[in-house]
Amino acid sequence: MKDKNRIFLEEEKPLLELPQLIFLGIVFGSILIGLMVLFLPLTLVIAFFVGLLFTIAIFFKPVIGLFVLFFCIYVTPFEFIPALRSFHITRLLSIVTLFTWLARIMIFRENVAKSPHNLFAFAFIGLAALSLFQDFDHFFMWLLELIKVIILYFLVANLINKKRHLVEFIGMLIIVSVILAGMGVFEYYTGRQILSYAAERAVESKDDIYRVSGTRGEHGEFSTYLVISVPLILGFFFHVRSKLLKLLLLVPFALVSLAIVLSFSRAGMLALAAVLFLSVLRKRKAFFLLIALAILILLVVVLLIPPEYWQHTKSITNLQDPAIRARLNIYQAAWRALLAHPIFGIGYRTFYYHSFDYAPVEALETGFFTPHNIFIQVAAENGLVGLALLIGIIICVFKQIAFAGRSFYKNNEPLMETLTYAIRISFIGYLVGYMFLTQGAYVYNFWMLIGLSVALKNLAEKTQQEKELMLMPA
Repeated sequence: MKDKNRIFLEEEKPLLELPQLIFLGIVFGSILIGLMVLFLPLTLVIAFFVGLLFTIAIFFKPVIGLFVLFFCIYVTPFEFIPALRSFHITRLLSIVTLFTWLARIMIFRENVAKSPHNLFAFAFIGLAALSLFQDFDHFFMWLLELIKVIILYFLVANLINKKRHLVEFIGMLIIVSVILAGMGVFEYYTGRQILSYAAERAVESKDDIYRVSGTRGEHGEFSTYLVISVPLILGFFFHVRSKLLKLLLLVPFALVSLAIVLSFSRAGMLALAAVLFLSVLRKRKAFFLLIALAILILLVVVLLIPPEYWQHTKSITNLQDPAIRARLNIYQAAWRALLAHPIFGIGYRTFYYHSFDYAPVEALETGFFTPHNIFIQVAAENGLVGLALLIGIIICVFKQIAFAGRSFYKNNEPLMETLTYAIRISFIGYLVGYMFLTQGAYVYNFWMLIGLSVALKNLAEKTQQEKELMLMPA
């Protein structure tokens, strides 16, 4: 007789057992490589062999593909090797990781992460894709971007399915931020350009001010990307008990903060101020740690920040500043575009090409062709429907993160709770920055953070179920 008070968990057997998969993979790979040696150059055969090994590694641990993919997106190491640029390695990585994960789902019957975001994401991406038919000349370029961001969202939401994976992924984001920040700071103080191999404008020059701009040549978006990592670094800083580790974590914090400053981005400055305030506010009881943090910030400010930075930031309240006037004019142009196309907008990422129809000439002469505000941009390009979907996505992110934070606190998971609130602060920092920026080269950040919110919610639910099973009587 079955005990009704117990829950029996019976796992479904996979379609193929692991030894069978390994045997089939070896046979198929050997035959294919043997045929390639007969007909193709040796370099292509070696490249295929390395790719095959990487695909096998992703199959057995898909999160590896996710880590490598995000590293390649932000650092763009293949851009430093001109011979590989035409292969679009990052695009191939995303496709290989996606299909390898889908293969695991079919073979091992793994579950797909369930979330309201799946509906919102498909609706927003579908709307954006349909809106591209209004400007068919740029259809395939922006459709490809939409496909990439939806792949990234689903990979992050589904592959970060263990607490260890979340910690590793956040650690990878911090490492990438430190690498890019270090290269940017090195460029600024030495004048030797490293990142310019990956982007033609790695260091921008404007009004005799050099701006650190990352691998994609966008100083504003680059600074906001770095801002995302600041709460994550501080989360580890406040969590670890070792004084040595705390001291070591101050180094990446100072380096990333300095790189944000050297981007001379006013949006980055506001976003950095917001995340620092919220991070400190949550840990206001840690008095001595905050004093140490304040001293470090003061030293960075006094010793390393150039005087031109303060002159540049003062202009943020000057409505006569050419850049601010241009922004205001572009906002008005976006409003005209919304009035002309109120339901579905003028087309995803196409305001740049239609700005001459709506913006005054004096605004365009300053080099501003897109509205520097994520909400105004979405409203103009995707209409009120797109704006409603964007707001729905943001609300879902905060609800899921709040649920995860409460659940981890209830189940006594201090590290997970700390990282959850750090991710929430990162998302707030992103929104603050993009109140003054156009979603462009770093659009991946938005969908990465959405995917993380889904992963956090699912991890919190999984932790809760594990705790309940442990407390259940035998």
